[in-house]
Amino acid sequence: MIRVGPAARLRVRPGVHGGVAGSRDARSLLPGGAAIRIVFVFTGLENHGVGALSAILSARGHRVSFVYEPRLFSTDSGLPRLGLSQWLEPSVGETARRVLDARPDLVAFSSCTLTHAWAVAVARQVRRQRIVPTVFGGSHPTGAPGPTVREPAIDAVVVGEGESAMLALAECVDGTRFARTDIPGTWVLRDDTPFANPPGPLAHDLDALPFVDRAAFYGRVPAFERDFMVLTQRGCPFRCAYCEHSTFASRHPGEPRVRRRSPAHVLEELRIWKARGRMRKVFFWDTIFAMDASWLSDFLPRYRAGIGLPFECYGHPRTVTPEIARLLAEGGCRLIRLGVQSVNAATLDRLGRPAGPAQVRQAVAWLREAGVPFAFDHILGLPGEGVAEQRAAVREYARLRPSRILAHWMTYFPGTVAFDDAVRNGLLSADEVDGILAGVGPGFDGPHGHGDVAASVGETERLQVLMELIPLLPESVITRLLDTGLYRRIGGGARVRQVVAAWMLFSRNSALRQRMRLFLELLPGESTRRLRDLAGRALGRESV
Repeated sequence: MIRVGPAARLRVRPGVHGGVAGSRDARSLLPGGAAIRIVFVFTGLENHGVGALSAILSARGHRVSFVYEPRLFSTDSGLPRLGLSQWLEPSVGETARRVLDARPDLVAFSSCTLTHAWAVAVARQVRRQRIVPTVFGGSHPTGAPGPTVREPAIDAVVVGEGESAMLALAECVDGTRFARTDIPGTWVLRDDTPFANPPGPLAHDLDALPFVDRAAFYGRVPAFERDFMVLTQRGCPFRCAYCEHSTFASRHPGEPRVRRRSPAHVLEELRIWKARGRMRKVFFWDTIFAMDASWLSDFLPRYRAGIGLPFECYGHPRTVTPEIARLLAEGGCRLIRLGVQSVNAATLDRLGRPAGPAQVRQAVAWLREAGVPFAFDHILGLPGEGVAEQRAAVREYARLRPSRILAHWMTYFPGTVAFDDAVRNGLLSADEVDGILAGVGPGFDGPHGHGDVAASVGETERLQVLMELIPLLPESVITRLLDTGLYRRIGGGARVRQVVAAWMLFSRNSALRQRMRLFLELLPGESTRRLRDLAGRALGRESV
C-alpha cells in the first residue's frame, strides 16, 4: 500500500516497461478481478505524464487505453498550419465518440493552458451521453484547481505528480462517482465549494517506477519514435517566474528541487526502444539536462558506447561549464537549446533567472570551443520590455550566431509567479484572467501583449521575423536591416514566418528540417483518417 501525506515517498514495483498497457500479465497483479477500464484523453505532442500514469496503472492491473488526438496544426506545436486544422482534425464530437466507444469506467484528461478549453469541451460532450467519473490533471488544472473542479463535467482534479492520486481514484470508482473525496493530491467539490486535500507524495526513487508507456504515441505518430524524447529527471533547479516550477516550493516545502534517475535506468529504457530499430535521434526533454557534471560524466560515455545516437537537450547559461560542454560534445550532442529569454539583466532579475549577457557569452564560448551547436529560446512581450529591448536582443544574437532562435510570446499560466504578479499589479484585466483560466487565452505563437507591452506588438512582431532570420544571414546584413529600418518591409505575421521557415528548410538547420518531416509525415496519415471518419458518418454512424 502506498503511504500518503506530504512527506510520504512513493515507491512502486516496476511493472510494464513501455509495452502495451493492460496486458494479461499486468492485470494479474490486481487481486480480486477489480480491474477497471481507464481512458486517457489528451492532445498535442507526446505526453510523458500520461505515459507514466498509464504504465503504473497497467502495472496494477487496470485496462488502460488512450484517445490521443495529435491536433498538431492547432496546439502551438510550431508546425506549419496553412489552415489545415479544420480539415485534418476531428471535431469535439468525434473525439467524444471515441471515448465512449472504449466503454470507460474512468475518464482522465490531461491538459495544459493551451489545450484546456478543448479538453473541457470533450468532457462536456462525453457527459451529455453518459455519466462516468472524470478527472483532470496536467499543468493547467494543477495551476488552477479551483476553477477547474467547478466545471460540472469534472469530478476531481489531480494536482502535480499524479501516480499516487490516480491509483487511489481508480480503486474508489463506484459506478458514476468516486467513493472518496479525501485523496491526497486532489481537489474536489464539497457542498459546491472547491476543497483542497493535502498534497500527494512525490516519487523519490524514480528507478522504482515503470518505464513510460509510449505505444499509443508511436502507433499514431511514428515520427515521435524516430526523434525519441526521454526524461532523466523530474523538477528543475531554477524557479523562473513564468514557469510552472516557480511555485513548486510552496506546494512541496522541503522537497529537493530535482530528482534524477540513475544512468543505468535511463540507458536500459533507451536500449529497449533502440532495439526496435526506429530511433534516429534522442531528445533529452528535461527542463535542464546539461547540469551536474558528475551525473553526465557517468551517463554520457556509456550512452555514446551503448546507444550512439545524436541527441539534443535543454540547458541554462548558468549550468554550462567547460567540462559539461566537453561531455556534451563527446557524447554526441547535436544541439543544446539555451534558455536565454532576454538580454536585459533587469528583466531577468525580475523573472528570477539572473543570467545576464555576460554569462550567455561565456556559455556560448565554451560550447563553441567544444564544437556543440546551440540554439536560443527567447520570450517576446515580457512585462517591462518594449521595442528597445527586442532591438538589443537582435544585435546580441546576431553577434553570437546561434543555429536557431525559437522566439515565443509571453504566455501567462495559472499557478505561476508571473501570473499571480500580473493579476496583483493589474497587468491582466478581469476578462483576460477569466479567459486564461478557461484556457482560451493567447498562446506562444500568436502575437499579443498586456499592459504597456500591447502598444508595441506590431513592431515587436516585425523584429521577431528579423530575429528568426539571424541563423540565415550574416551579422552585417542583420545589422544593416535593423539600423536602416528595412526589416519593416519584410513585414510580420504567420505567413511571413512560414516563408522564413520554408527558407530554413533548405538551409543547414537540422532541427527545422526534422519538424518539417514530421509535418509531411502527418499530412497523408491524418488526411486518410479524416476521410475515413467522414465516410463513416456518411454511412450513418453519427457523431456524438
